[in-house]
Amino acid sequence: MLKLSQVIPFPDTPQEWEITRDCPLCEGYKVRELVNTGVDSNGPYVFYDESKCDNCDDEGHITPYYLPKDSYDSIEDVQQDYPGSTVTLIPRRN
Repeated sequence: MLKLSQVIPFPDTPQEWEITRDCPLCEGYKVRELVNTGVDSNGPYVFYDESKCDNCDDEGHITPYYLPKDSYDSIEDVQQDYPGSTVTLIPRRN
């Protein structure tokens, strides 16, 4: 079976924009920094704790969006509406 990146679509094959964004919680680093602040008998404190982000995939991305190709004229138009995202034109999955 061919991977999606190895598929060569026929000219009339419907295509779609795949839009992938970094996770908004960990910003694509796959690690979230949890901050706990408070006051105890010693005064104010800040406690930092790092934990694995469970909001995104193993690469730090959230689930991609898929839009029909005819919804945008060019990749630049898609990137303008989805800044900071990775945009790829792919054959439509059946």
